[in-house]
Formats: sequence, structure tokens, C-alpha cells
Amino acid sequence: YEKKTLLTKGQFNINDDSEIKLSYTGNRSDGVLYPTGTMDADYDDSNIYTVGYTARNLADFSKELNLDYYYSNVDHPMSTKLRNNGATSYMTAFYKTSIWGTKLKNSMEVADSLLTVGLDTSVRNWRGEKYSTNVATGVSGVSTISLASTDTTNKAIFAKVEKSFGKLDLEFGSRYDYSDVDSSSISNEDKNYVAFNANVFGIYNVDENMKYFAGIGKSARVPDARELYDTTYGNSDLDQTQNYEIDLGFDKTIGSFNIRPKLFYSVLKDYIYNSGTFENIDAKIYGLDVSGFYFLTENLSLDYGIAYQRGKKDGDYTDKDLAEIPPLKANLALNYEQAKAKYTAEVVAVDSWDSYDSTAKEQELSGYAVFNLKYTNQLHKNIGLTLGLDNLFDKVYNSTNTYQDITYATVSSERVLFNDPGRYGYINLKYSF
Repeated sequence: YEKKTLLTKGQFNINDDSEIKLSYTGNRSDGVLYPTGTMDADYDDSNIYTVGYTARNLADFSKELNLDYYYSNVDHPMSTKLRNNGATSYMTAFYKTSIWGTKLKNSMEVADSLLTVGLDTSVRNWRGEKYSTNVATGVSGVSTISLASTDTTNKAIFAKVEKSFGKLDLEFGSRYDYSDVDSSSISNEDKNYVAFNANVFGIYNVDENMKYFAGIGKSARVPDARELYDTTYGNSDLDQTQNYEIDLGFDKTIGSFNIRPKLFYSVLKDYIYNSGTFENIDAKIYGLDVSGFYFLTENLSLDYGIAYQRGKKDGDYTDKDLAEIPPLKANLALNYEQAKAKYTAEVVAVDSWDSYDSTAKEQELSGYAVFNLKYTNQLHKNIGLTLGLDNLFDKVYNSTNTYQDITYATVSSERVLFNDPGRYGYINLKYSF
């Protein structure tokens, strides 16, 4: 397929303490083929606009004031136009979505603490329709609504306090959300959701080479329009998902060696899950990741990382494994830097995906290891070059599973599992001014 992208960003300094920032990102994609799906995208067009204003040192009550606005929209028609060899008509599923939002945030110093307060609001619209088109005449039939036009409106207030007590840095945050989900269909019940979220995060700095960190918090997610009202998978009785999570770890540097392990444990209440239709379930996700680096010489270094997680459903289920929980993964990269050039050789290894939710149409996947090479160089103050070769040994592997939240193509009722890309190279040339 072909994709054209435009990214623009501008900053206007009003004076030393204030500025306005503008940005626009546009994407235009045509003829996007989906080998794992049952339809292809005729096109996929999107726009993102942002406007931001920042003012500093307004008075004692405002160290920094931020006002931000954004708007984004996506048009995404999927069709079987290229699939129906010899057919007299083809189907199109046309979905459109847009969202706008604004945030006002003010930071001030109070009693040796940094206090940030603000307001946040957004409105997202999502709608979809399906219709058939006659191949010979190009005339489209009467459309049917697959997702009635639905607005999800969120209004929130939030606050955060940051304060240091000697070697201890503490951060406390809270947020109150009120959300309305309004559908244009008279058969869909409008929904209201209220949530109070909060978190506490602390860092204890033993010395410059050792620190401990821990956090605990609660957050919530409102079901979106598709999860509530899609005519195939929707469930208008869905509650919002609530996540209760604790994280802890440390960051230690010993000479040229650094290690940063982190544990997390998450309790999910009313987790939104696709079991054929969307439903609320209770579940737990827990895991460990370890990352760090080691400088062998001034120019030679190692980056490493390992991640492991598990997800389990609560309750009486045939398969208690949670979908979309990837297996054990490790990466090791050797870096050599000379002047403005950097050479990297990396290996990424993944264990077999043998803990999966078969009732959600996932399947067992074999483990794999791939090797990648990369070279970067700042040729000029304005010009940067990147060369890369991924999957050096042309390994055949699969990195994603077949969770039924996506409609996959099937052969003899079996979901098609497609391989990740084989060996491929790339060249990037970047010019900045």
C-alpha cells in the first residue's frame, strides 16, 4: 500500500515567559491489504491538530499555566472489493471517528511543594455503516447501521502534589471523572459513568547510585461506543473497568553496570473482555521486568532487558488464562559509538506462547530469536543517516496471537496465522532545520 504522511510543528515565542505551539499531522493511505482479515481498506485517512499556550511566572499563584486543545479524525472504509473474484457485488464497512479535547493545567509552589491542578474535557464521536455495491453499475445499496452515531463526553478535574522530604520524593495525584455515552439510536440506552482515581508514588534516594521506588493507585476506563453498541459484539450493560495496581523496584549502579528491576501486580474489576460478545470479567495481571546497561569500555556498551507477565481470570472458567498476555521476552544489544556514529547488534528472544486463552480463539505459538543490525550517523548538523537490517537470518516466526477481538480470515474454520516479516533492510535520511 501507499502512505503519505505530513508532520508540521511550530512554536511562537511571545516573550521569555510565554509561547504558543501549533502542530498538524496528516496521514493518507490507499489500498491497504489485510492478509489476516476478511476485508481490505479502500483508504485510511487521518488528521491530528493541536494548539497549546504556555505562560510562566504569571504571579505567586502560577509558576506555569498550560492551555491545550486537540482535534483528530479518522475515515476508514473496509471492503471486500478485491476479494470477490467473479462476484456481482461487494460489501463495505465504513467507520468514522473524531475526537476533540481541551485541558487547562496550572502549577504553583505551596509550602515547599509543587501543586498542579486542572480541568480536562473531551468529546469523541464514533459511527459505522455497512452497504453492498454492484460491481457492474457501481451503485451502492441501502446502508445498514453497524454502529449508531455515539458521543462519549468526558469531564474531569485533577490535582497532583510533589514534595521532597530529604532523600524521599513523594508524588500524590487524584482525578475525578464524569462521562456520558449518548447514542443516536433510540434502542440504545445512554450511559453515565463516575470514577474517582488516585495514586501515590515515592522514590527513596539512598545515594546517587541507588534508589528504591514504589507506587500504588487506582484507575478506571469507560467502555467505548463499539464495546457498548456494535450490532455484532456490543453489550450495553457493560460497567467501566477499574484497575488497582501496585508497582515496586529499585535502580542500582555499580561502577559501569546498571540494573533496574520492577514488579507489578494489577487487580482488574469489570475488565472488558471479548468472549464472542463484550462482557465484564474480573482478572489479575502480574509480572516482572528487568532492564539496564553495562559499559565495557568508553565506546562499547551493552543494553539488556527481560519482561515476564501473566494474566488470570477470576471465577469458574474453562480456560483461566487471559488473552493478549505475551510470553517471556528478552533483548540484548551491543553498541559501539565512535564520534557521531553508532553501531548496534541486537538479539530479541521470545519464549513459546503456551499460556493462552483457547476460548478466545488464541493458539499456541513457538518461541523464536531474531538478530538485528543498525547504524546511525549524524553526517551534518542538519542531516542524520540510519541504516538497518532486521531479522538478519530470515527467521520464520509469529509475534502476535489470534485474539477474537479481531475478525481473522479462516481456512476450514481455522484462524489464519500469518508470519512476521522476513529479512528486510531500511534506509532513513533525516533533515532538520
